[in-house]
Amino acid sequence: MASLLYVSPRKAVFELDTHEKYETDQPYEIWVNGRRKLQANKVVQTVDGLDPDTDVEMTLRRANGTETLRFHTPPESVTLDVKRMNA
Repeated sequence: MASLLYVSPRKAVFELDTHEKYETDQPYEIWVNGRRKLQANKVVQTVDGLDPDTDVEMTLRRANGTETLRFHTPPESVTLDVKRMNA
């Protein structure tokens, strides 16, 4: 089982309910809205690159089964592109 710890407009953090402390015994896949996002092995994992103000279905495919977390990212008030500002 996984618990959602934090959701921002562009990222989410979850924690796996497991006996391991930092890394899992086996890697697992993270799928976001039907697309494979990454393969991970951390108990607490950050997933970035999400879109603001969007419904998200995050599926964790592990050796012992599949689990889905559903949440909505909050809207983003301002987006700054530092490259366009020559920073």
